[in-house]
Amino acid sequence: MILLDRVTKNYGKSNKPALNRASIHVGAGEFVIIVGTS
Repeated sequence: MILLDRVTKNYGKSNKPALNRASIHVGAGEFVIIVGTS
């Protein structure tokens, strides 16, 4: 199991987060992909 709670991630010097307060629960045997604009 993986649990992320309100995670924010910025890349480099960007002021715009790639993830903004993201929460996710991944259960055993589940497969997850996070996609977005680049």
